[in-house]
Amino acid sequence: MPRRSLLTIGSLLLATLLILAGAGPAAAAPAGWAAWEPLSGSSRDFTTTMRQQAAGFPAASVATNSVGGSAVGVQSGVSTFLAPQTPPGEKYGSSQGQPYLNLRPNGLSAAPPSTTTYTFERPTPASGWTFVLGDVDADAVTISATGADGSALTAAQLGFQDTFNYCAPGVSPKPSCSGPGNDGSDLPTWDADTLTLTGGGPDTAGASAWFEPTVPISTLTFVFSRTSGSPVYQTWFSSLAYDISGTVTAPADRQEGITLQLLDSDGEVIAETETDAEGNYTFPGYATYDDYQVTVVPPAGLEADGSTTREVDLSDGDQEGVDFVLVEPTEPTGSITGTVTTDQGDPVPGAKITITGPEGFEQTVITDDDGSYRLDELPAGDYQVMITPPEGYQTSGPAEGEATIEDDGDVAEVDFQLTATEEPAYDVSGTVTDPAGDPVPDVDVTLTGDELEEPVVVSTDEEGSFTFPDVPVGDDYQVTVEPPADGEVVGDPSVTIDVVDEDVTGIEFTVELAQPSPTPTPSEPTDEPSDEPSDEPSDEPSDEPTGEPSEEPTEEPSDEPTEPGEELPNTGGPSALIGLGAATMITAGLVLVARRRSRL
Repeated sequence: MPRRSLLTIGSLLLATLLILAGAGPAAAAPAGWAAWEPLSGSSRDFTTTMRQQAAGFPAASVATNSVGGSAVGVQSGVSTFLAPQTPPGEKYGSSQGQPYLNLRPNGLSAAPPSTTTYTFERPTPASGWTFVLGDVDADAVTISATGADGSALTAAQLGFQDTFNYCAPGVSPKPSCSGPGNDGSDLPTWDADTLTLTGGGPDTAGASAWFEPTVPISTLTFVFSRTSGSPVYQTWFSSLAYDISGTVTAPADRQEGITLQLLDSDGEVIAETETDAEGNYTFPGYATYDDYQVTVVPPAGLEADGSTTREVDLSDGDQEGVDFVLVEPTEPTGSITGTVTTDQGDPVPGAKITITGPEGFEQTVITDDDGSYRLDELPAGDYQVMITPPEGYQTSGPAEGEATIEDDGDVAEVDFQLTATEEPAYDVSGTVTDPAGDPVPDVDVTLTGDELEEPVVVSTDEEGSFTFPDVPVGDDYQVTVEPPADGEVVGDPSVTIDVVDEDVTGIEFTVELAQPSPTPTPSEPTDEPSDEPSDEPSDEPSDEPTGEPSEEPTEEPSDEPTEPGEELPNTGGPSALIGLGAATMITAGLVLVARRRSRL
């Protein structure tokens, strides 16, 4: 073979190896660059659709008011592309031969900006994809986006990575970058405050920037404005894709052809596959969502040993080992389910459901908060379903139902309806009197019983009456009178009563109050004695002498004695005995006066 032919073959092999090497690290699985439908519409009113290569990535409808004309529309990517050595090419692979979109401002020369909006059919994944803006030199692009909730995204959430030039030295294969100033040195600048990518000024080639959003995006908008010349800008999209794989273990002759479904975050089935002869399956090349679900569909005669659904996160790489186990049931089994509600349709939790069936089968379940119940894995046969209402309810329809399970997987439904009942309550009353039958007010009376959360205390009114209102039905209530501090209960201080179906009245207690002692009335003090003795004697003799005795006798003795033997005339004066008594009193008075002076 000629040497030139060998060199040509070697060059081709080397180029192939370089392309493969540029596909990125093994952990990242590029799905390829997005595809576009041709533009439809007319200048300043174009539409198209962009679709990522990763399965499950939402398509985006595109609307733009870019002017039409030369180089506007979907380009082939044969001569202008992102080589594997560019920053996005290292992660997502080369875009050579894959399409991108060229757009202009709203017009040529000094025209107003154009606006291009991508509206995704549902929010994108929060990571694992990129968009690239190229040939931003004599122009500028302002970016805006909304998240899954419609809120505007920040610069950090847009995920600006870096600027680069796809015409830089060292890239191979190299895109078409001929002309002055196209040496790969021109770079745009990114302003995070205004979310604007601005070119350096002259019309060159290859000035680019790439972004990796960090949150789900609902809409993405580019406003492209001209600085000089008649510029265009380029847009690429790409994403990573990962595989989901696992094994379904089943009886040896049943492993092939088992259906598995892949569901998105909304629970919608987005793909189906079947197991091979060894029970293996794969969902290849799916977008980097973190909330997939894989569900196995057991064929007839098999059932899952464990869950039939598993959650899958593809945000970080392939997910292997999403496995399931199917077994043959020992006998057909089914379920009995139902709901217990009031006649107003409200759920009734806490109702007891008893199911009896063949060969003495009996099982009980309690309704949950939404009034539902369910019993699974019931063998085939006929069943009776009975309800026991919870406290406060009674049946308003049949209290029993029937259910039959014939084939595996049968589900029989038996519902019940109840009516809420009101708990009856009655008054308990009586009186407190004294032994004479008079009412005794302000006496405490206490009611206790198992139906009460705590003792209830009331006081008698002015009529001696007391009442405990709305006492629940119950037995062995105790009514107890508490005597006041100055009294005591005559008879039993407590009685036992039952509250059944009417008010309880006529409870009587007797309390005897202590009689108060009479209070003495003090006499009014007499007037203060005068310093001088009064001229008139007092009506009553005093205990103390009324004055000091005189130092001199009050009368001189008579000069004339009576004649001997002459009898003194009876003048009505005191007798000798009276005189002796007077002398004694005078002596006692002098003693008392002397003592009084000694105290002073």
